[in-house]
Amino acid sequence: MEFLSARISDVGGGVSNTVSPANFSLRDPRLVVLVHGFNVNRQSGQDGYSAFGTLLEKYGVQSLSILGQIVGFCWPGDVNIRYISGLFYPGELGPAKASAALLANFLVRLRGPQGVPIQVIFVAHSLGSRLALELIKDVLDQPNQTWGRIEGLCLMAAAVPVGMVDNGNRLARAARAARSRNFFSNSDAVLHWAFPAGETFAGDGFFPQAVGLFGNPLSTWTERFDLQPYNHGDYFRGKGMDDRSARYVAQFLGAAVSTQPTVVQPTINSLPPPNVIGSRRIGGS
Repeated sequence: MEFLSARISDVGGGVSNTVSPANFSLRDPRLVVLVHGFNVNRQSGQDGYSAFGTLLEKYGVQSLSILGQIVGFCWPGDVNIRYISGLFYPGELGPAKASAALLANFLVRLRGPQGVPIQVIFVAHSLGSRLALELIKDVLDQPNQTWGRIEGLCLMAAAVPVGMVDNGNRLARAARAARSRNFFSNSDAVLHWAFPAGETFAGDGFFPQAVGLFGNPLSTWTERFDLQPYNHGDYFRGKGMDDRSARYVAQFLGAAVSTQPTVVQPTINSLPPPNVIGSRRIGGS
């Protein structure tokens, strides 16, 4: 798997002014971008991407195939981390937004083989989901849309306030710009405890609910998958033998993988039992 980076240092450090490597070129017009969350240095980010790539291979998705070219995006989500990661979450919003803008400008200038327009799918975890949505907003706001299109969005444990993607709010258009899958779990301790306080401290709401906790808002996402009992760090590496996150992403990318019905899929009602008229004997003793 190849990696793109907005980092200037392997640990900590700020956001670069360019995406590296400078000589990156696409070998397929469909680009699948993995985006990690906060409190992740370069090595742990690449390790997480490689682990997820191994899980995807189990379901027939290679890093380069007819399903697209998969790359991992490394950004400085650990720049402000000092002691307890959850308490420093607000400090990562700035680097996430700056990295989103940098990658957006990089993508709209990228072309596929023979210069064809590209299609981009994001698979983003935690605060990386906020980065992906900020990027999509940046792309949609640009006047030139001939570069390609955002084809899909998979959010895993999205550290994004529900209100921000609902009712025409700041990231609502970005959230609805392409088909989407929202993977969530109310067993996620980080989103349950650290996220509301962090967002409040950052000025993004008053103890808001995270998208990745209950999968809200219902009407925003094309599909929703409840991945209980996943905790916050289980999505890229799986939870023991439970690798539903990779299986459902592989299916989203087009692999021949079966999935369970989503939580918004209506239950099929069975027909009532047929009426039976009891027999009655006529005549005789």
